[in-house]
Amino acid sequence: MIWLRGGKLVRADGVQTADILIEGETITRVGQFDAPDATIVDVSGKLIFPGFIDPHTHLEMPGGSDDFHTATKGAIMGGTTMVIDYSTQGDGGLIQAYHDWEVMAKDACCDYLFHMSPIRRDKQLAEELFWLQERGIVSYKLYLAYDHLKMSELDFIKTLGALEVMGALIGVHCEDGDMIKQLQQEALSRGEIEPIHHALTRPPASESRAIDYLMDKAVGDINIVHLSSRDGLERVRYYRDKGKNIVAETCPQYLLLDQSLLEQTRSEAVKYIFSPPLRTPTDQAALWDGIVDGTITTIATDHCNFSQATKLEGYTDFTRVPNGMPGVETRVHLMLSEFKKRSLGYPKAVELMSTGVAKQYGLYPKKGELAVGSDADLVIYDPTTEWIMQQELLHTPGDYTPYEGRKISGKITQVYLRGQLAADNERWLGSQGRYQAARRMYDNC
Repeated sequence: MIWLRGGKLVRADGVQTADILIEGETITRVGQFDAPDATIVDVSGKLIFPGFIDPHTHLEMPGGSDDFHTATKGAIMGGTTMVIDYSTQGDGGLIQAYHDWEVMAKDACCDYLFHMSPIRRDKQLAEELFWLQERGIVSYKLYLAYDHLKMSELDFIKTLGALEVMGALIGVHCEDGDMIKQLQQEALSRGEIEPIHHALTRPPASESRAIDYLMDKAVGDINIVHLSSRDGLERVRYYRDKGKNIVAETCPQYLLLDQSLLEQTRSEAVKYIFSPPLRTPTDQAALWDGIVDGTITTIATDHCNFSQATKLEGYTDFTRVPNGMPGVETRVHLMLSEFKKRSLGYPKAVELMSTGVAKQYGLYPKKGELAVGSDADLVIYDPTTEWIMQQELLHTPGDYTPYEGRKISGKITQVYLRGQLAADNERWLGSQGRYQAARRMYDNC
């Protein structure tokens, strides 16, 4: 037994001074108590958060810098005790993709689950959806951009309908692929090949138009992933006000970085090529408003870790650069620091990165909560420490962090994964992740 004594618990509904007793993998007592047989861990002056969940990662990408083991080691070190990774259909069916991801994830250092991303409507789709549901898959992702990932319109509509029948949460990459393709061709014909043209050929209108296209056809539960623009946010608000079942996710890069970074020298700017692209400070401000008013319900990372060297290698134009950036290790520190700076409160951060995520994906209250019976996924945090984020201090493989030199207020000191001390003062202690089946529970959403 482990007795965490003297800390303050930070939940989505507030802050409470209380102790926690851990037995095995589970929280068994919360409050004031006596446990003479337990090992006492003094956490006086510290905050205790439920383990954070990153519901949007792309780990072990071909040509990428990490694999499930190294990326989730970084996740643990950054306070994320569970990831939900996108399992994208390849040449086989969705069941084959599920098995492929099982193999990749076997050495994960934090707990994990998968979203499934169908890119075709195969004849066995209905049978595969039922098979996946039995194994705790409750969420899917469809694309409206990228020729190799988006379906034909007919297949998209029929797949959307099949997922709605299953009661799945449907995440959608909302960019108008046809608009983008035309703008890219026009830009290249004018010799516009630099990284800034990545953003200029994927304007906010491509996001808002894709949302309109989607919501004209959707009747089920929709999640607009990596929302990036004021235009997109306004469309989410519009459909929510009309009674549509729509929520939105954003990412730290859209809240903290802006389009000017793509105007740097090519060698620097390539680090910031990802999609949707960085926007303007006006879009940033709108997204923060969306967090305050509840339009945005989760903050994920869209972690997709390509090195700067890989992005720059053989550069011919912006369309040839691998899209993505690292983020699974840095999200929690960045957001807790920024929420403090903006006086938004730590409980709001817990709602957006832990409790709300667990509820949205059918993991609550086992995950995302500090309560009797919950998994003992805990993040111990010193709110008084100040430090500078640098790649050399991080554990995720790669040759850069997009947040190099950023001043951070507050630091994680320990992380527990299901009762095991997984990280202690920047030392990883050898945690082993486990698959976590989910179940949609609409009364928790």
